[in-house]
Amino acid sequence: GLNFTGSNGYTHPWFTKVKEEVPILVIKETVAPETVFNIPLSRNPTFRASHQTDVLRFKILREFGGMYVDGDVFGVQPVSHSIRCYDYSADRDTHGANMLGSGVIIARKNSAFLKLVSESFRHYNGKCWGCAAIVEPGKIFSKYPHLVNVVEDGFIYPKWSQYGRQLYTEYNWWSGRYTVHLWMRPWQIWDHNEKITQDNVHCVDSALGEILRSFNQIDRNCTEAERGSLLPVYVKNRNKFRRKT
Repeated sequence: GLNFTGSNGYTHPWFTKVKEEVPILVIKETVAPETVFNIPLSRNPTFRASHQTDVLRFKILREFGGMYVDGDVFGVQPVSHSIRCYDYSADRDTHGANMLGSGVIIARKNSAFLKLVSESFRHYNGKCWGCAAIVEPGKIFSKYPHLVNVVEDGFIYPKWSQYGRQLYTEYNWWSGRYTVHLWMRPWQIWDHNEKITQDNVHCVDSALGEILRSFNQIDRNCTEAERGSLLPVYVKNRNKFRRKT
């Protein structure tokens, strides 16, 4: 079966559709943690959900093995068997040279690196957004680089400093990668004021549109009338990131 860790109570139509169309999907009920090593998780609303998923992603991977993917990551092509043979595979994080990404992780259960990362939560700092997920794993990786297979630019791409330009103004750089990190929820755009839906994604003229159309298998031309009223906020931000000529 295909194990999905979360809640059977999800009611989003897309999740319902997945459950209907993927009969091997098994939902493993999970309760969001309140503590780690008896240390209360952050009450900061900006940090709390991220820290809960930090705890869960490493705990579940250590117990079952498999693949963890952030909610704003799209799969572009199957991950090669050679990568899946390693005990732990991840990309470098975009926020610093000495950090290891955790937006996409492929790992064997109870791998040596997962054990070390799990133990690092004993020093959990609720005031630091990325310490548990990227800083501490980066420190461990610097000491034990042989425990990690680094997938350079294969998982976390485009980088944080590049995503606006590459998603909004460029084309077809994404097809050869395993995953694409949108750095935003896929149903919203830059400033979260305007939604991209299945009804207008065919008019989004950029790599972002290519990715979303590929994911939703949409093959439809954009009419002049649709283009004329297309997502004013999206167009504004497309112009913001357009290269000057």
